[in-house]
Parts: sequence; structure tokens; C-alpha cells
Amino acid sequence: MNPETHKQQLQELFPDEKFVYMQTRSLYPTEAKINIKRELTRLEIGHCFSLGMTGIKRSGEGVNITFDLQKASLNFQ
Repeated sequence: MNPETHKQQLQELFPDEKFVYMQTRSLYPTEAKINIKRELTRLEIGHCFSLGMTGIKRSGEGVNITFDLQKASLNFQ
């Protein structure tokens, strides 16, 4: 998934949260991290899996989620 689409999907899912894209050796960023300061619903967690979630950790104020953009896919109809 390209970073622009991924960023748009994350902004729709978590409009008030900030996230960071990290550059690896490739031309496009392939990893993103977001810190969410609240608990997630099951629907949000399911959507995170379709956005390529590879890790989730509980932090003091909420959760930290790591995404792999190469594993992300959305089904548009």
C-alpha cells in the first residue's frame, strides 16, 4: 500500500492521533507507528490488521501500534 493511502486510512480511523512514518532502505516508507491515548474497540483493531498491523503494545496512556505498509491491503468494492 502506498504511504498516502495508508495515511488517509489512519486519519479516518484515528482523526485526533499523530503517527510517524519511518524510512527504511527502500524508496518509500515501509513502516508506520502510532500512539493512541485510549483503548481500542474490536472494530478498530480489525481495521488495523487490514492496514498491516505487526505489533501492538500497551503504553501508560493507551497503546502503541506498528504497521508494515507492505502487508497492508484494503478491499474496495
